[in-house]
Amino acid sequence: MKRILVILSLLLTITACAGQTAEVDSTPLEVVAITNTAVEEEVAAPTALPVVVVEVEPTAAPPIEEPQPVGVAIEETEETVETIEIVETEEIEVTAEEIVVAANPAAEAQPISQTVEFTPCPICDFDYSSYTGPLTADEVNGLLLALNDEYHAWAVYGQVITDFGQIRPFTNIQRAEQNHINALVRLFNLYELPIPANPWIGAVPSFETVGAACQTGYEAEVINAELYAVLFASTERPDIEQVYSALQQASNEGHLPAFERCMNRNS
Repeated sequence: MKRILVILSLLLTITACAGQTAEVDSTPLEVVAITNTAVEEEVAAPTALPVVVVEVEPTAAPPIEEPQPVGVAIEETEETVETIEIVETEEIEVTAEEIVVAANPAAEAQPISQTVEFTPCPICDFDYSSYTGPLTADEVNGLLLALNDEYHAWAVYGQVITDFGQIRPFTNIQRAEQNHINALVRLFNLYELPIPANPWIGAVPSFETVGAACQTGYEAEVINAELYAVLFASTERPDIEQVYSALQQASNEGHLPAFERCMNRNS
C-alpha cells in the first residue's frame, strides 16, 4: 500500500512539474516575438538625407592689361654707377625733316649732323653711298652723333682723372659713359655700321681746377641731353629710341645733379 502511495505521489509531482514546464516554455516564445518586432522596427529603411545644392557664382578673371611701351632708364648718382629700371617713354610728335628744316630751311636733303651744332663730330664724315644696311641717312647720322658725344665725354672725364686722380663724380660717370658707348656699339653691330675709333682720346684740354672741370662736365651733359631730344626725331625704330631715351635720362637725372654737387663743393 505504501508503495502505491509513493508511486502516486511521484506521478503527481511529475505531472505538476510538466505543467509548470509547459507554462514556462510558452513565455520565451512571446518574448522572442516582441524582440523580433522591435528589431524589425529599428532596422527600418534609412531616411534619405536632404540634398543641399549650393550655387557658386564664378569668379570673374582679372582683366589682362595690354603691354605698354617701355624704355630703359638709367639713373646714376655719385654712390651708384648705374641702376636700370623700366619706365614709359614719351613720343615726340616731330619728324627729323621738321628738325632739319627748322635749323636750316635750305637743308632738306642734308643729314642732321650737318645742320645741328653740338659737339664737333670728327666721326660723322660717313660715306653713305657705301652703306648697304637698313638705316636711313638720318638714322646713321644720329647714331654717329650719339657715339661721338659719348666718346667726347669719356675722354674729358678721363683727362680730369689723369690731372687730379680718382675723384668723384668723374670716376663713376666715366664708367657710365663706357656703358653708354657699349649700348651704342651694339646698335652699330646690329645695323651693320662700321665702328669708328674714339678721336677724342688725348685731344681734350686739361683743367686748372676741379671746379672748372665740374663746370665743363655740367655743360657737356646739358648738351648731351639736348642732343638726344633732337635725335628722337631721326628714327622710329624702337630699339634705337630706347637707347636714346636711356642715355638722355642718364644725363638729366644722374650726371647733371652729380656735377652740380661737384660745382657746389669746389666753388
